[in-house]
Amino acid sequence: MVWTATTLNLKDAAGATQPVIAYTDGTNFSFAHPILDNTGAVIAPATQGTLASVLSALQTAIPAGANIIGKLTTDQTTHGTTDLVAADITKVGGSATSLGQKVMASSFPVAFASDQSAIPAPIPAVITGTAITRPADTLVYAVGDLLASSTTAATVNAAPTTAAVAKANDQAFTVLKCRLKKSGTSTTNAIFRVHCYKNAPTVTNGDNGVWLSTESGYLGAFDITIDRAFSDASEGVGIPDKGSTISGTPATGTQTIYFLIEVRAAYTPSSAEVFTPYFEIQ
Repeated sequence: MVWTATTLNLKDAAGATQPVIAYTDGTNFSFAHPILDNTGAVIAPATQGTLASVLSALQTAIPAGANIIGKLTTDQTTHGTTDLVAADITKVGGSATSLGQKVMASSFPVAFASDQSAIPAPIPAVITGTAITRPADTLVYAVGDLLASSTTAATVNAAPTTAAVAKANDQAFTVLKCRLKKSGTSTTNAIFRVHCYKNAPTVTNGDNGVWLSTESGYLGAFDITIDRAFSDASEGVGIPDKGSTISGTPATGTQTIYFLIEVRAAYTPSSAEVFTPYFEIQ
């Protein structure tokens, strides 16, 4: 069937004759409906093309630019395969970023919802400090004496006692408790104070002399009473003498702090008795 353009003369409400464009197949008539562009102008039939060409134009790729796309769907023939959406996981907010950040300044903050279950507190770790083997004698200590590996101050200063309490170089730490273990089994007057320093202290006296050192970034001390005797050793646990924890940063470029042991009672030691501190860190 071929439709041919023709003109029908119709009368309007005032009785005037008005020509109207129509199409006819020789028997029937159909009014023509113009196609308008986005300005409202009539598009000439020669440029309108066919419905197939219009459909083809609609099926072309989405043009680049600031166009806003409406609803999109995916081909879900095989879920998880044909409906995947590609994403560039090396960018956040359009900015490039490295995966597996190791430095706090380069990491992204994480927010936790108010209804999220509480995050469990980290399990404390126990760090072993330098073991001190005191001289091979049984001289009684007086209150305030230093317990060290040598009676000579220079020797004590040359081999400072340490503990790597920080989890990384220059990283801040918190020490909750200190446990002190000694090889002797006697608990009589076994009361001690473990002094902690950021930097290596210099002592004035050696073992069994008065505890006196440089300030050296003094951090605080733990008072410990050894009250548990075993068949081969004895030990006790103490908390800071001031506050609930000892916090700070280690010696520059290290994980290390330094410590000295002061005797806080008239203690009679075993010959060559070994003292080992254990620091509980958070």
